[in-house]
Amino acid sequence: MSQLANDLEKFFSSIRMYSTEDYDGTVASITKALNRHYYESDSETEHMLVVGSVGRGTAVLDTSDLDLLYDLPKSEYSRFDSYERKGQSSLLQDVKSVLLERWPRTSVKGDGQAVVVSFTDRRFTIDLVPAFKQTDGSFKYPDTHRNGSWKRTNPNPEQEKCAADTKATDGNFLRLCNALRVWKDEQGFKFGGLLIDTLVHEFLKERDEYKTFRLEAAYDMLADMFEWLSRRNPEQSYWFALGSNQQVRDKGKGTFIQRACKASANLAAAHTEEGRRDVLESLFGRKFKSASTSQSKTSSDERRWAAQYDCATSEEFIENSFTVDIRNSLEIDCRVTQQGFRPMALRNMLRKHIPLLRMKTLSFHIVGTDVEKPYEVYWKVRNRGRVAFEKHMVRGKIIKDTGRHAQIEHTSFVGPHFVECYIIKEGKCVARDRIDVPIKEG
Repeated sequence: MSQLANDLEKFFSSIRMYSTEDYDGTVASITKALNRHYYESDSETEHMLVVGSVGRGTAVLDTSDLDLLYDLPKSEYSRFDSYERKGQSSLLQDVKSVLLERWPRTSVKGDGQAVVVSFTDRRFTIDLVPAFKQTDGSFKYPDTHRNGSWKRTNPNPEQEKCAADTKATDGNFLRLCNALRVWKDEQGFKFGGLLIDTLVHEFLKERDEYKTFRLEAAYDMLADMFEWLSRRNPEQSYWFALGSNQQVRDKGKGTFIQRACKASANLAAAHTEEGRRDVLESLFGRKFKSASTSQSKTSSDERRWAAQYDCATSEEFIENSFTVDIRNSLEIDCRVTQQGFRPMALRNMLRKHIPLLRMKTLSFHIVGTDVEKPYEVYWKVRNRGRVAFEKHMVRGKIIKDTGRHAQIEHTSFVGPHFVECYIIKEGKCVARDRIDVPIKEG
């Protein structure tokens, strides 16, 4: 059995959420407060349903958002549905006021379809959807957009299907759902949890060989999953969710397919254990690296250069300062300038295979993001390769943007480099992007 296979199993185990204990006390408190107001009851469990990834059992460890669905009395639906306008918004405000009465110093706000509760002393945010149970087991909930409407959701069959898939595949369903969430956060793009679970369900329906877990097949299973994702139709805007069959939309507009194409190609091209470890680190970042007992080729080279040139290899990681939960998009680029030459965009240069030479000025900047202000921006510049260690200029610190939303650098020496940008909102990294900067000898 290869060491890489053992490391993959450690990775799967390290990212899995085994218990909801960290959330249970908060859920009980919120349930009790709402039950007292709407049902005159002190129950800490009745009328509340944990939904989303945590409810389906597919969330990863340290998930930052907990989705709850609260079943209100039918009389409340009649009351708010009778409003001529903005009944849905008024319902959210009514629930919000109940929670603010219990937690007056806590940030509580209505947000489209949910009441969002942000406790400053907890590492997660509550997204609570007030809803009304229907005779078929589904729930009707408010949507405040476009003058208000009522929508339906049916989380119970989704939860049941996820549990059944996990059992039927010897845990492989859960392993892949978890891994894709880590991949999404590491690469920095939108990929909704229900869509992830639905696609993994569809993949495993077609692949009988993964109905049982075999340690030696772990790498092949990941490679096959990414190859399967890469062949999805980029024009398809929605899928039918596992269990409930409700429409689940791809808010990333096909980005997961583009990223899967690259991941699949890299996984297929790696034939040695060292090369495969490099690819897995690039896909899953520190969460794979920390579970690995061996080093990738990149790590081995950097350790050797660090010893040879007596250079520190310290690097800061955004996960050590903020919870990473990518919900938004971010695109950065770099303006490449040199006196006497026309400026060019770095991404355009890379696409056209125009070499980036020394003695250039680089202005990294945000091209676009859908994160609503206010937010904070952070940057990281990392120099890699032998020359960076020789010159003691590896860098890798995460620095806060000064307000320009730009980072100015210079192509001082050849070698591989990269720049990452992070958007922090309400204490969480909600968007990130990275651009490689391969400087060539002129």
